[in-house]
Amino acid sequence: GGDLLDRKAQARLYSLLTETLWRQPERRLDVVDAALRAAELWEGTSEPDTLHNRFIAARAYAQLKRHGEAAALFDELMPRVQVPYDEAGIAITREQYADCLTQLGEHRRAAEQYLAAATLVQNDPRNQLPHARLAWSAAQALQRAGLTAEALPAYRRAADLWGELGNLSAPARCLRSAAWLIGWSNSQVLVRFMLLHL
Repeated sequence: GGDLLDRKAQARLYSLLTETLWRQPERRLDVVDAALRAAELWEGTSEPDTLHNRFIAARAYAQLKRHGEAAALFDELMPRVQVPYDEAGIAITREQYADCLTQLGEHRRAAEQYLAAATLVQNDPRNQLPHARLAWSAAQALQRAGLTAEALPAYRRAADLWGELGNLSAPARCLRSAAWLIGWSNSQVLVRFMLLHL
């Protein structure tokens, strides 16, 4: 429609185009373009729509494995994530942001996002599977960040959550990771002790 349509009508159409393109996984670059254009058109009219479309662009970048661009967008938008989304939506968005940070090797920041996301869904009986997954991801991120003291209880918590869901293999894997971490930490302490006493 071009100039025949007012700005709000164009914004709606670009939002519809973004949704349509999202259903075609091979067109993620087109999604980025359409979502950012929709966000630009919604600016000043609807903050939730502006932010939602920009988050869609961040998600599309992430799926394209352009994690730096995705993380930069997420980082800019996260202070206002509560505008377009409810608690479950915020938790999902924090997890997506954390996944990008993980890919960039920013494990401490990723852990913060995973933990914040887990806190949002911990009391929601409909979201106990995501809660367990987020707790496990947080434990792994804490370990990768070198935060052993924080990672150990996080692994135990994740094991408990998976156990409550009746999953048999995940708790074993969590506890194995915790045991390995304890063993590695103790061996490091032993090596340092031996070096000091040579």
